[in-house]
Amino acid sequence: MEEAEELLESLHDHHLLNEHTALRYTFHDLLRDFADELVTREEPEPLRHAALVRLLDYYRQAAAAAMGVLAPLEQHHRPLVSQLRGTAMAFADEGEAADWLTVEQSNLLAVIRHTGDAGLPEYAADLPAILWRRLKRHMPAHEALVVGTLALDATRQLGNPVGEAAALRHLGLVRYQLGEFPQAIELLQQSLGIYRKVGNRTGQAHVLTNLGLTLARMGRLEEALDHHQRALELSLDIPEPAVEAIALINLGPTLTRLGRMPEALDFHHRALALRRRTGNRLGQAIALNQLGEYHQKLQRHPEALDLYQEALDLHRELGDTFGQAESHTLIGDTLLSMDALASALEHYQAAIEYPGERYNLARIHLGLARAHHRLGHPEAARSHAGQAVDIYASLDIPEAGQAKAFLDALGRVS
Repeated sequence: MEEAEELLESLHDHHLLNEHTALRYTFHDLLRDFADELVTREEPEPLRHAALVRLLDYYRQAAAAAMGVLAPLEQHHRPLVSQLRGTAMAFADEGEAADWLTVEQSNLLAVIRHTGDAGLPEYAADLPAILWRRLKRHMPAHEALVVGTLALDATRQLGNPVGEAAALRHLGLVRYQLGEFPQAIELLQQSLGIYRKVGNRTGQAHVLTNLGLTLARMGRLEEALDHHQRALELSLDIPEPAVEAIALINLGPTLTRLGRMPEALDFHHRALALRRRTGNRLGQAIALNQLGEYHQKLQRHPEALDLYQEALDLHRELGDTFGQAESHTLIGDTLLSMDALASALEHYQAAIEYPGERYNLARIHLGLARAHHRLGHPEAARSHAGQAVDIYASLDIPEAGQAKAFLDALGRVS
């Protein structure tokens, strides 16, 4: 390590590298091209290949260590990673792990893309599988599709049916994030079929709750409830705490939307308690938002706001922009219900700055439209309402009718 630092500092002193932050270096563009040409010409292919494998081993081990801290319950679902010779990466807490992943994300994506050209399918399969939960909340969905497709191709090349099922599931969740619900259902059903064929009950439980999540978004709540209940039963029978946590966190919102409030409250509390007991702060933030929605449906605005704010604070600490957008949106909805229009507008505007699933983007635009309408800004109201209608219509979900009715009402009062 010391020798590497000395060499890098020497290159920096001779203006051959840029040090854009402490101990993080980049090439000048022309020097990068020259270095690539030079190493290809001067270094034998076996040595270049060995160096690439060492780099990929480092990223695979470090990514696994980071995700082991951020999502410990799912550790045994990720590919088994052997320890490196020498010093392995370790992270003291979730914040340190999340910071490393944020800083390294562009490098991780670059090496994943490079694995296909380098003929190293095991890394193209492993790295997305290790990172998928983090990447799906921090990566633009079109990039996630590229990475997910590389992983799926790699698992098929390796003849790994369990890896293929996981890659299909992950691609299905990206399609869900994009609002392409029928395509998500198709991919998830393919995944479920493979898991059933190989007898992997944990995989089946995971996919069942993912199917439930997608069906709920489509407004098919009774079907969604059935899938979540089956996932929970499987998770308790195996037993499988990671799937139990996911099933619990999805059952509460589904029951809330169905109006089955006492049952919903029980599942909300169970989900939050399990996430706190296992120390999963991201899971806690998600559960807090969901419990807030329960109180919001009952018009308990102060209670909802407290829960949303606690969730937002956790999402900020973890650098989770996806979750921050959701929390800001929910706070905006609650403040709108309380007629705190200027504050609601601030939260919607904060939410729209972050990438996230298209469903939430439609919610933000509709919230902005309602706030602008009540503040006496008709043009802004119609613009945002039109964008909400377009997104909801493309998703083909029940909320589309409500957004269209609001847009039509704006036209009548103009």
